[in-house]
Amino acid sequence: MSDPSAPPPAFGEVPPPPRWLARRSSRQLVGRLVVACVAGIITGIAVANSLADDRREGAALTKEKYLSEYETHKQKLVASEGSIPEDVLIGVVMLLVVAALYEAGGILVAPAVARLDDTLARRDAARRRLVRDDTDV
Repeated sequence: MSDPSAPPPAFGEVPPPPRWLARRSSRQLVGRLVVACVAGIITGIAVANSLADDRREGAALTKEKYLSEYETHKQKLVASEGSIPEDVLIGVVMLLVVAALYEAGGILVAPAVARLDDTLARRDAARRRLVRDDTDV
Protein backbone atom coordinates (compact mmCIF):
# COMPACT_ATOMS: atom_id res chain seq x y z
CA MET A 1 0.00 0.00 0.00
CA SER A 2 0.96 3.64 -0.22
CA ASP A 3 2.87 5.30 2.56
CA PRO A 4 0.27 7.00 4.83
CA SER A 5 2.83 9.58 6.00
CA ALA A 6 3.55 10.68 2.43
CA PRO A 7 2.01 13.98 1.38
CA PRO A 8 -1.00 13.74 -0.91
CA PRO A 9 -0.26 14.09 -4.63
CA ALA A 10 -0.66 17.48 -6.24
CA PHE A 11 -3.87 18.23 -8.08
CA GLY A 12 -3.90 16.40 -11.41
CA GLU A 13 -0.94 14.20 -10.47
CA VAL A 14 -1.63 10.49 -10.62
CA PRO A 15 0.00 8.59 -7.77
CA PRO A 16 2.00 5.48 -8.66
CA PRO A 17 0.22 2.15 -8.25
CA PRO A 18 0.96 0.09 -5.16
CA ARG A 19 3.96 -2.19 -5.50
CA TRP A 20 1.90 -5.37 -5.17
CA LEU A 21 -0.27 -4.32 -8.09
CA ALA A 22 2.74 -3.49 -10.24
CA ARG A 23 4.31 -6.88 -9.44
CA ARG A 24 1.07 -8.72 -10.23
CA SER A 25 0.60 -6.97 -13.56
CA SER A 26 4.23 -7.54 -14.56
CA ARG A 27 3.92 -11.22 -13.64
CA GLN A 28 0.78 -11.48 -15.77
CA LEU A 29 2.65 -9.79 -18.61
CA VAL A 30 5.45 -12.33 -18.31
CA GLY A 31 2.83 -15.10 -18.19
CA ARG A 32 1.24 -13.80 -21.38
CA LEU A 33 4.65 -13.64 -23.05
CA VAL A 34 5.33 -17.25 -22.07
CA VAL A 35 1.93 -18.32 -23.45
CA ALA A 36 2.56 -16.38 -26.69
CA CYS A 37 6.01 -17.97 -27.12
CA VAL A 38 4.67 -21.48 -26.52
CA ALA A 39 1.77 -20.87 -28.92
CA GLY A 40 4.22 -19.56 -31.52
CA ILE A 41 6.45 -22.60 -31.16
CA ILE A 42 3.49 -24.99 -31.46
CA THR A 43 2.16 -23.10 -34.49
CA GLY A 44 5.60 -23.12 -36.12
CA ILE A 45 5.94 -26.86 -35.60
CA ALA A 46 2.46 -27.47 -37.05
CA VAL A 47 3.19 -25.31 -40.13
CA ALA A 48 6.57 -26.98 -40.65
CA ASN A 49 4.98 -30.45 -40.46
CA SER A 50 2.26 -29.43 -42.91
CA LEU A 51 4.83 -28.09 -45.37
CA ALA A 52 6.91 -31.25 -45.02
CA ASP A 53 3.83 -33.39 -45.75
CA ASP A 54 3.06 -31.27 -48.83
CA ARG A 55 6.65 -31.68 -50.06
CA ARG A 56 6.49 -35.46 -49.60
CA GLU A 57 3.13 -35.62 -51.36
CA GLY A 58 4.45 -33.43 -54.20
CA ALA A 59 7.52 -35.60 -54.62
CA ALA A 60 5.36 -38.75 -54.86
CA LEU A 61 2.75 -37.18 -57.18
CA THR A 62 2.70 -38.35 -60.77
CA LYS A 63 0.85 -36.80 -63.70
CA GLU A 64 -1.43 -39.83 -63.99
CA LYS A 65 -2.38 -39.73 -60.31
CA TYR A 66 -2.99 -35.98 -60.51
CA LEU A 67 -5.24 -36.31 -63.55
CA SER A 68 -7.16 -39.25 -62.08
CA GLU A 69 -7.94 -37.29 -58.87
CA TYR A 70 -8.63 -33.97 -60.60
CA GLU A 71 -12.42 -34.33 -60.93
CA THR A 72 -12.85 -35.57 -57.34
CA HIS A 73 -10.78 -32.67 -56.02
CA LYS A 74 -12.70 -30.16 -58.16
CA GLN A 75 -16.07 -31.46 -56.90
CA LYS A 76 -14.86 -31.20 -53.31
CA LEU A 77 -13.87 -27.55 -53.86
CA VAL A 78 -17.10 -26.61 -55.61
CA ALA A 79 -19.33 -28.43 -53.11
CA SER A 80 -17.97 -26.58 -50.08
CA GLU A 81 -20.78 -24.10 -49.56
CA GLY A 82 -20.63 -21.51 -46.84
CA SER A 83 -22.25 -18.13 -46.55
CA ILE A 84 -20.13 -15.08 -45.79
CA PRO A 85 -22.02 -14.09 -42.59
CA GLU A 86 -21.68 -17.64 -41.32
CA ASP A 87 -17.94 -17.64 -42.03
CA VAL A 88 -17.53 -14.21 -40.36
CA LEU A 89 -19.37 -15.44 -37.27
CA ILE A 90 -17.18 -18.53 -37.08
CA GLY A 91 -14.08 -16.33 -37.44
CA VAL A 92 -15.22 -14.01 -34.64
CA VAL A 93 -15.97 -16.93 -32.32
CA MET A 94 -12.57 -18.48 -33.07
CA LEU A 95 -10.82 -15.17 -32.37
CA LEU A 96 -12.69 -14.78 -29.06
CA VAL A 97 -11.74 -18.31 -28.03
CA VAL A 98 -8.09 -17.69 -28.87
CA ALA A 99 -8.10 -14.38 -26.94
CA ALA A 100 -9.76 -16.06 -23.95
CA LEU A 101 -7.23 -18.90 -23.98
CA TYR A 102 -4.39 -16.38 -24.24
CA GLU A 103 -5.66 -14.37 -21.26
CA ALA A 104 -6.42 -17.48 -19.22
CA GLY A 105 -3.00 -18.89 -20.00
CA GLY A 106 -1.35 -15.67 -18.87
CA ILE A 107 -3.34 -15.65 -15.64
CA LEU A 108 -2.60 -19.33 -14.99
CA VAL A 109 1.13 -18.96 -15.69
CA ALA A 110 1.43 -15.84 -13.48
CA PRO A 111 1.55 -17.80 -10.17
CA ALA A 112 4.43 -19.90 -11.50
CA VAL A 113 6.22 -16.70 -12.49
CA ALA A 114 5.51 -15.32 -9.01
CA ARG A 115 7.00 -18.41 -7.34
CA LEU A 116 10.06 -18.18 -9.56
CA ASP A 117 10.36 -14.45 -8.85
CA ASP A 118 10.06 -14.99 -5.09
CA THR A 119 12.59 -17.83 -5.16
CA LEU A 120 15.09 -15.74 -7.09
CA ALA A 121 14.51 -12.75 -4.77
CA ARG A 122 15.11 -14.90 -1.67
CA ARG A 123 18.25 -16.37 -3.23
CA ASP A 124 19.56 -12.92 -4.12
CA ALA A 125 18.80 -11.64 -0.61
CA ALA A 126 20.65 -14.60 0.90
CA ARG A 127 23.65 -13.92 -1.34
CA ARG A 128 23.64 -10.25 -0.34
CA ARG A 129 23.57 -11.26 3.33
CA LEU A 130 26.50 -13.61 2.76
CA VAL A 131 28.49 -10.92 0.98
CA ARG A 132 27.66 -8.36 3.68
CA ASP A 133 28.62 -10.84 6.42
CA ASP A 134 31.91 -11.59 4.64
CA THR A 135 32.80 -7.90 4.35
CA ASP A 136 31.95 -7.25 8.04
CA VAL A 137 34.65 -9.69 9.19
